[in-house]
Amino acid sequence: MQQRYIIGWVLVLTQMLCIGILVWPVSHWLYGQWTLVPAIIGIVIGLLAVWEMRSSKLRVHPAPAKGAILIASGVYAYVRHPMYTAVLLVTVSGLWGNYNFFRLCVWLLLVAVLVYKLTLEEQMLQQQFAEYQQYQQHTYRLLPWLY
Repeated sequence: MQQRYIIGWVLVLTQMLCIGILVWPVSHWLYGQWTLVPAIIGIVIGLLAVWEMRSSKLRVHPAPAKGAILIASGVYAYVRHPMYTAVLLVTVSGLWGNYNFFRLCVWLLLVAVLVYKLTLEEQMLQQQFAEYQQYQQHTYRLLPWLY
């Protein structure tokens, strides 16, 4: 369990570093509607996810907090990890607004980190919530109708 905890923090720190690289500087988002549309959609999804999570214990670490409850309503009724979806949408806007090969590699690293992180998180959620496997059967991980 200690190893999962440390791995979780390494994933969180890598995720934050990637996000920082991709969203800075903010001015590159002003290049047109195609850079703003995914960002706006991502922000809305993220805010809805945080709103739904208000009755549980919000964390950036993949380990669920003690006393947390399983949220399966709102955006969580469609996607198990809407905050990760939001992060990917916002950061792809940053990538499109100031595209180069390095930033593409950073975004792909972010995708890999989030997929690994959500896999780890789902293992821990299955241990904490008996109903999690049933929840998994009728929701998608990141993208409705795709994944």
